[in-house]
Amino acid sequence: MQKKIDLIKIESTIRDTFADAGLTPEIKLFVSSAKKGAIKEPFLLVIQSAEQIIVKILNKTELQVFVFMRSYSQYNNQISLDIKLIATSLGMSERSVKRAIIKLETYNILKVIKHPLDARRNIYIMNPQSTWKGTAERYKEVMKAFGYDNNRKFNVNQLVLELNENNETK
Repeated sequence: MQKKIDLIKIESTIRDTFADAGLTPEIKLFVSSAKKGAIKEPFLLVIQSAEQIIVKILNKTELQVFVFMRSYSQYNNQISLDIKLIATSLGMSERSVKRAIIKLETYNILKVIKHPLDARRNIYIMNPQSTWKGTAERYKEVMKAFGYDNNRKFNVNQLVLELNENNETK
């Protein structure tokens, strides 16, 4: 609030200075609460080493579905899209989209959860080891849901993204 009062005082001082010179300028000051350097567009964090692996293991259809779904990712990596919408948007059959989603789930890139209120729908969650959109606190919770523990122990059903110096899987 104090900053706004200070800006109003500055605006008045500028207006008075011009008025003393016989000029009547139009002055508009905009106050923004955004932090310096804050990203104003919707965004998500993409882990490059994961992308290098994902691009190698998915075929073209699976990759298109993955990227399309990721582009609709909401906070905490949740995605609420119908198969029909994905298929129509990408010019694919619903069957191809379903197969791609099964493959993404097999690679643990995506989790499929039944919608709690509508059994005909699914909620999808992207593996936070490849992409993240949300807070640091929720990141840990979602990582745990994907089978990652805080001690970085890996299990069989997760996407392990350890690369050697040539960006190949170990």
